[in-house]
Amino acid sequence: PPLDDDVWELYDGNVDWTQANDLAASDPDRLAALQRLWLIEAVKYNVLPIDDRRFERLNATIAGRPQLITGTTQTLFPGMKRLSENSVIDIKNRSFSVTATLDAATNGPTNGVLIAQGGRFGGWALYVKENRAKFVYNLLGLQEFVTEADSDLETGTRQVRAEFAYDGGGLGKGGGVTLYYDGQPVGSGRVD
Repeated sequence: PPLDDDVWELYDGNVDWTQANDLAASDPDRLAALQRLWLIEAVKYNVLPIDDRRFERLNATIAGRPQLITGTTQTLFPGMKRLSENSVIDIKNRSFSVTATLDAATNGPTNGVLIAQGGRFGGWALYVKENRAKFVYNLLGLQEFVTEADSDLETGTRQVRAEFAYDGGGLGKGGGVTLYYDGQPVGSGRVD
């Protein structure tokens, strides 16, 4: 809802530390004075306009924050450490693909993360476990959507790619996932 429609509350912390008794209706003059003081301070410290959107604020493009990286492609190199979300291409609410070249093990199973964005409480990763490529999307730590290749990765230098085809039509609408080995599809799944 618009910020102007927010309901203000007023409490006397000296006698009502639990904030059980809202004084807004019984002391409207004090509330108005404090609202005016709040607005003066907000202008003084340049905090307006206040963005009270919820999910839109998580997306730098929608929220109007600058992005360090723009364009449609980005190359990451082996050994790179943690990159902040704003230092990689914004892939939220859009189709994308990610491709990794790796040397599949000849003396045992291939295992490891190729790329991960996010963490325990949300994000996605492309990885290989027991010679099979997997793509996982973690929805706020509440649900994981896993797509697994239906065949093992052959030994030697290989290319693993995950493509996410966004359903479109708004924020967080889900989409299809397809996994590829050396350009050949090897698995598909869905992120709801």
